[in-house]
Order: sequence, then C-alpha cells, then structure tokens
Amino acid sequence: MKTVLILFIAIILFSACSRYPGYKRLTSDIYFSLVQFDGNNKNVVAGDYVTIKIEYRTQKDSVFFSGVRKIKINEPTDATSIDHCFLKMNQGDSVSIILPAVKFFSNTLKRSLPEFIPENEYMKMNIKLLEVQSEKEFQIEKQLFLTWSVELSEYENTLLRKFLKEEKPDIQAKPEGFYIIGMQDGNGRRPKKGDHIWVHYEGKFLNGKFFDGTYRSHEPVDFIYGTQLVLITGLEQALAYMSEGEKAMVILPSDLAFGGKGDEFGIIPPYTSLIYTLEIVKIE
Repeated sequence: MKTVLILFIAIILFSACSRYPGYKRLTSDIYFSLVQFDGNNKNVVAGDYVTIKIEYRTQKDSVFFSGVRKIKINEPTDATSIDHCFLKMNQGDSVSIILPAVKFFSNTLKRSLPEFIPENEYMKMNIKLLEVQSEKEFQIEKQLFLTWSVELSEYENTLLRKFLKEEKPDIQAKPEGFYIIGMQDGNGRRPKKGDHIWVHYEGKFLNGKFFDGTYRSHEPVDFIYGTQLVLITGLEQALAYMSEGEKAMVILPSDLAFGGKGDEFGIIPPYTSLIYTLEIVKIE
C-alpha cells in the first residue's frame, strides 16, 4: 500500500504535459521519465553522495559517453541542474532525462559543447542510482580509501622502479612523468592542435599481459588532436614528442593512466603502471 501511494504521488509530481512522448516536464528545461522505481529504498537529500551509472546520448539516441561516477548532490541553483532529478530519486531507481545540451555542458560540466552536438539541441541522459551515502558515510569511506591508496601507491612505485631497473636501466622520465623509447622513426611532422590524426596503440601490464589495443582490429583510433581527450592523459602527452609514422614504447605511471580508481570496466586495477606501444599512422 505504501509503495502504491508513493508511486501515485510520483505520477502527480510529473504529470505536466511534455513535448517528448513518455516524459514529464520537471523544470522549464528538464524532461523526466521514471524507468524503474523503488519507493522502499533510501531517498536522496541535498548533501548526499550518490554513485550512478550514467549514459549520455545525442537527440538521435547515439551514445557518446557511458560510465560510473560518484557525485555530491546539492540544492539546485537553476532550471538545468540535474540535481532536480536526483532529489526525486531513491537508491535503485533508474531515470531518463532530456535537457538542453549546451546548458548542461556549460553550467554543470563547465566545458564547451562537443562539436558533434548542435548548439540548440537537447540531449538525453540515462541514470541508474546505484548507491546513496550520507556525508558522514562518505567521509568514513574516503578515509579508508586514502589509507588503502597510500599503501597501493607505494607498492606501484616499488614495482615500477624494479621493472625499469631490470628492463630499461638508462631511461629517463620526461618532465610530464612518463618514459618513452623510440621503436620506429617518423617523417618529422609532429601533430599540432586541430590536426586530424590516426593512432594505433597496444596496452600491456608490466608483466607483458595484453589488455587493449587497435592493431588486432587493424582500425586505428582517429580524433582531433588537442581538442578531444580520446586517449588517456599520458598517451596524449606522449604524442607531442612523436611525428607521423613514428612508433614508440610509452611507460605510464598510474597518475597518467587510470589513477587510483582503475578503469570503469574493472580491467585495469587501481594504481597500475602500464606499457603502451603508440604509433602515429597519419596526420591531416
């Protein structure tokens, strides 16, 4: 009976007419669709930290970002704030929202709108609320994580120093903190911001085990250099030292790779140094 009552209230709250079928108007800028509802679970209040699985889609429903994030929920400050949505959710809920892309990127992400999204277009976000934590619960978890991460970071540094001493004793780190070893010379043409570049890469752990790459599919990744962070930080930085046709081995400490959290798919553990073969196939 309690669940039925809460669900009825939820329907009333979002009963305003909408120009998007299946969506109700939540604010002047946000349209909201409740996909899965758990009225018996922990609800979100301002100040809570939430762990979410989130997906960004274009208006034509093409996915351009997917990942798991932990964020703090605040009192909404404007009509485009997605905090409006979280404050209507419980742990376990799934929602889909539609909102102006340019306002979300500029007001919430503090970034410019991606080039492939028109300025006046709306975007869709699909959100699954995995966990709700109070401020106190979050701080306890954070302290435990900091203790654990210091130990893991020290262990990573030990492993990396051991690897370098045994395999590359004379190599020196670049100012950014990574190591690069030439494998094949290029033609001298270095990438400049705004260039369209094609890049092959292959990633391995320090023990030589493969985890990711483009060579096996024979399809290099291509992107606009300096404007889209397609590769991880260390590889983006390494490209500045390379030229078209050049191939190099790049050794990355975790702070230039996937950091203290690892990758979102669970393939790369936290605080893990990596080795990449990196090749600039073409520059336009």
